[in-house]
Amino acid sequence: MVTGDAVRPRRLLTRRLLTLLAALALLAAACERGEQPDGGADEPAPQAPTDEPTDEPTEEADDADEVLEGGTVVWALEQEPATLLPIVTGGNLYATSQITLPVLLPLFHITPDAEYRPTSLLADWEVDEDPTEDAALAVTYVLDEDARWSDGEPVTAADLLFTIEVNRAEDLAATSRAIWSQIDLATTAEGVDPDAAELTVFYPEPYAFWQSTFATASGIVLPEHVLGDREPAELGDLWTLEQGIVDPATDEPIASGPFQLDSVTPGERVRLVRNDAYGGQAANLDALEFAFIPESGRQLQQLRAGTVDLIDPQVQLDLVAQLEEMEGIDFQTDLGPTWEHLSLQSTREPLDQRVVRQAIGYALDREAFVAELLTPIQPDAEPLSSLHFMTDQPEYEPSFAEALDGDAQDAVALLEDSGCERDDDEIFRCEGERLELDWVSTAGNERRELFLELAQRDLLDAGIAINEDLRDPAEAFSADLLDAGAYELHSFAWIGAPEPASAIELWGCFERDEDGTPQRGATPDDPLDPDWDGYGAQNHPRHCPEPEVSDTLLETRRTLDADERAALFNEVDAALAEDLPVIPLFQLPHVVAYNERVTGIELNTTQQGQVWNVAEWGVRER
Repeated sequence: MVTGDAVRPRRLLTRRLLTLLAALALLAAACERGEQPDGGADEPAPQAPTDEPTDEPTEEADDADEVLEGGTVVWALEQEPATLLPIVTGGNLYATSQITLPVLLPLFHITPDAEYRPTSLLADWEVDEDPTEDAALAVTYVLDEDARWSDGEPVTAADLLFTIEVNRAEDLAATSRAIWSQIDLATTAEGVDPDAAELTVFYPEPYAFWQSTFATASGIVLPEHVLGDREPAELGDLWTLEQGIVDPATDEPIASGPFQLDSVTPGERVRLVRNDAYGGQAANLDALEFAFIPESGRQLQQLRAGTVDLIDPQVQLDLVAQLEEMEGIDFQTDLGPTWEHLSLQSTREPLDQRVVRQAIGYALDREAFVAELLTPIQPDAEPLSSLHFMTDQPEYEPSFAEALDGDAQDAVALLEDSGCERDDDEIFRCEGERLELDWVSTAGNERRELFLELAQRDLLDAGIAINEDLRDPAEAFSADLLDAGAYELHSFAWIGAPEPASAIELWGCFERDEDGTPQRGATPDDPLDPDWDGYGAQNHPRHCPEPEVSDTLLETRRTLDADERAALFNEVDAALAEDLPVIPLFQLPHVVAYNERVTGIELNTTQQGQVWNVAEWGVRER
């Protein structure tokens, strides 16, 4: 924990124009940050300062004392993840990614400017758009000669190939199988030297999102020499929070990044320490600790008291005002691709009736939500009406506006015209199903709790009753609840990435060939095998739209022209706006606040999160 003399606080405020394509992230990536901006979202953007905002530290920071070698930074996280294996659906929390990424590297990080930057594992790569008669794309990854696991073994082609095989395995509940399934595994594996420092990955068709494969937490490279004797189905039971990221045969830590696991205290914290075998830039810090503190108010108190050094909580109405009053605290804010939405479990009665989903969409006053929850912090905030693009992106089209910008009376008229009738208490019943629904959200998140209260009021005016079901984040975003679809309504957020590749998983339903490759859209009456949890199962229960929607989603991955690809995503948006499996609500700002003695922090609003440059973090000398 960093301690030191109190210094006058500064604010580093950034307002970059978003050029990200808002990928529907894994993290339900995501799911919440601290008060998560991933199933929650980052933090509230403060009102614009009177001076010109800057991304650069002030002169006061430049004049600070020399950065020490060593020290410990304590980071407060809202979530306590159940697993530290981010490639499985239960491991797609923001907290999992931030604990894991300093330990296990992908081949690419995503920078705050939404660019792919190679990690220390990758020395070079080459893309060939016409490699062979049978392949339309080939990517050759050349590993760095200094890339080593913490036990001294080199990172090799065997690790890359093993990572591909595991993520494609049907008996593993993987978060991103749709991305990995594009690879021609047989051609890729043919003739591979497992000890080689390079691997060529072949794709049978053009694939626009190839760079997202080995990127962020869902693209970590797995140690074949440690896990290779395990069946993919077994991996979901390894690397639990209690076990940690270890070689299961020896219980010794295994890492490819600048840190490795040191200890876990369930219910309290995880401690990482410097990985001395790391072949990249050695970490400045001796240790990085994650303290599990679910309540945003407690996080602020402990940041003020100096018992934690860094927080990145979800947006709350008075967060920025409180941070501005704290001495010795810096913070950065930016509007990022984290967006709050309401997931409707369309496979359960009465939400399987489209008219019910449409009535909910009309009844929710999104303008009022923004005015109440965001405008006091960010005056130019507005409702979000797309599932793929943010409001300040040039590709943005408000496809959902017409389907959502009604009012309670419009909802009532829609239900009455559809033959729904009111019970004695004025709550509607449609096709015999009473419109009384349970709404899951995260306990302790003031903004979400207020949003739920406002939504209850709106929906009651429309004859729809809502029962609140507030849960601890770990439970609210558990695989048993989220991926199993064991809820009716659920409000959380997704974090975006440079490409919306995960949209194919979220919204598509496909018939497959014998290798599991999707070939064409299935119909709502003839969906996928329900035992296969690939497409449409990532943080959202399978909802099969009309087959044309799935076919269009498949076309996005083959479309290399960015403008043409954006037009296809907007076409999907328009179709889903009629079906309403999800109601987009609003985009959320992000914040990271930290003790002024901590250096190297640069806010990253993508699903990569703050640890993209964790080796550069340090502590200033007093």
